[in-house]
Amino acid sequence: MRGDGLPALARAEARLALARTAPHRAAEIWRGLLGQGWVRREAVLLLELRTAQVLLARHEESISVTDQGVFSENLFESLPTLKGLPRRFALELLVALKYPGMPGVLLPSLHSSQSQEKQIHAAYLLRLVGEGWTAAFQKRAIDWTRTVRSQPGGASLEGFLDQIALGLRDVSGPDEWDRVVAGLPPPPPPDWEVGVKKRNFVRKWSTASALKAVERFEPHASADKGFKVLGEAGCLACHRFNANGHGIGPDLTGAGRRFDRRTLLEAILEPSKVVSDQYRDIPMPPGLLDTFGPAEIANLLLFLELGAR
Repeated sequence: MRGDGLPALARAEARLALARTAPHRAAEIWRGLLGQGWVRREAVLLLELRTAQVLLARHEESISVTDQGVFSENLFESLPTLKGLPRRFALELLVALKYPGMPGVLLPSLHSSQSQEKQIHAAYLLRLVGEGWTAAFQKRAIDWTRTVRSQPGGASLEGFLDQIALGLRDVSGPDEWDRVVAGLPPPPPPDWEVGVKKRNFVRKWSTASALKAVERFEPHASADKGFKVLGEAGCLACHRFNANGHGIGPDLTGAGRRFDRRTLLEAILEPSKVVSDQYRDIPMPPGLLDTFGPAEIANLLLFLELGAR
């Protein structure tokens, strides 16, 4: 491929353009990827990896098994130096190229010390890996599917995690997966599950009346007691806060950072006033705080505000 006098970035851009428009040059372009110094500039690196993705998706039949193997080895050897989006692209390519031993490469990313995004991306790729599974690897995947359910997220996240778990079960061996799961104790009940208690009616709160009533209790409010209110009001039956609760409704983890007190109270006390299309079919019940006094509502608001920081 001509153009060796061009700067590295320009050559990378040209390769990506040709990968999309010149299928007869697919093998030639592929062999030109990951050349000397390819990891030095992230912009070049991302273009090279994106070009490989395009070629593999559109013209895999034009790239010889030998050339795919050489590329895979070079990419795998460079993996320890890659971070962020380049590493993500590289892992996706190695899985697509069926590089051996990928369960052992991806499973460390399921550790709780990794970000939720990194864990889910690794699990998403693992469900596409049909070779290299061991009993120990499968057990680690099972453990992750049981613990990840406590991570914060909305209703769509739970369904997404369920699909990943089914994929991991299928590729790692469904019979053995089921046998291992059957022998495990049930997950422990969550700490937040304090339960909705029967309480006496206090008053029918409006947003304005609640805001005024809590003012005198704000200096002595307790976030710990506010968490208890969140559970006793039944909020965690549908919502998550950090690792607590369920993802049926919107995640409340960052609500105190995104909204002021009036907006928070309005969403709780007048839930039908503003409803997202995503949750229109699962309406929030009214009167959730009608059995709570102003001091308790002040505690709840403090918890939502402090817990989001």
